[in-house]
Amino acid sequence: MSMNLVQPSVRGKLRRLQTAIKARLAGEGVAWLILSLIAAVFVTLALDYFLRLPRGLRAVFSLGSLALALYVLGRYTIVPLLVPLDSENLALLVERRFGQLKDRLISAIQFSRTPIESTFASQAMIDHMAAEANELAEKIDFKGVVERKTMLHAMGYSTLGVVLLAVFTLWQPGIMSLWWHRNVELGTTPWPQDTYLSVPIHVIAPGGCNPNVAGEYYYRTDWNGNRLYVTD
Repeated sequence: MSMNLVQPSVRGKLRRLQTAIKARLAGEGVAWLILSLIAAVFVTLALDYFLRLPRGLRAVFSLGSLALALYVLGRYTIVPLLVPLDSENLALLVERRFGQLKDRLISAIQFSRTPIESTFASQAMIDHMAAEANELAEKIDFKGVVERKTMLHAMGYSTLGVVLLAVFTLWQPGIMSLWWHRNVELGTTPWPQDTYLSVPIHVIAPGGCNPNVAGEYYYRTDWNGNRLYVTD
């Protein structure tokens, strides 16, 4: 059987379709991966900041975030890219989208790989069918097969997440630096906190009296627990 049933231009369109589908799958997978990592940052930050998690729990949550990222990478990027996309599978996708082909393209590809002795069709009928398939396929834009709506949604969400993370980092660089130290490096530096103190002060009262008067003060600590300032 001749291998020229499908014209080179049509085979080239199938190869470009394969590249477009893989690019779409990779783009969507990377977008979901970025979104999962950003979500993990905000979740671990909130849990650690408000609950002051001990080192062991921080390690558990960090490992859980890593496991989630690896799952998303495999589920939405690696596994889809490993699905075989040979000419027959691509032809089926095209014919599913463009019904006017009516199995002509997939038949032409299959007949190109099948010895004439094993078929019940005549060479003339096969050549006619292949000519029709080539003529129809030349007029079709195979890019219409690639569904991009889901990918664009995923990329939009991940872009929004990146912007939010960047804005928050610029707004609170100290918090993000300490989050990295505590949740990635698993350091032990505590979160800063406002401490309320009630301390006695001595006031020289009129008439020489020296009563002890209780005064209430606040002081704020920095990342290392050093007092920065005192207010009443």
